Amino acid sequence: MRYYFKYKLAFSLLELTIFMSAIAFLMVIVNYSGALVKQSKLQKTIGELTAMQSAISTFNATYDALPGDFNKANEIWPSEQNGNGDERLDDISEADSNWYNHLLAAKIINNFN
Repeated sequence: MRYYFKYKLAFSLLELTIFMSAIAFLMVIVNYSGALVKQSKLQKTIGELTAMQSAISTFNATYDALPGDFNKANEIWPSEQNGNGDERLDDISEADSNWYNHLLAAKIINNFN
């Protein structure tokens, strides 16, 4: 005696193939979008570094000193600290903390906050 079921109990091979293809397609999209986000962040960082390099070059051409090392900064901008004028940015306590402020005071860059 044969019994015929009204509802099938398993998926067909075609249904499983379509489902697996859809999952694989979604995984490719997620992986590709993650790579695009990483690439976008990298391009943004490169752009910011290029802009900062240009700003430092502009400051150097204008004031004949490196930002943060400018020993006449207080004469031009009374609120800024002078650098030591040794043409090096190796003193973490002085020049490295002043370079950004010198670029801001010279209006070469805007505050990124």
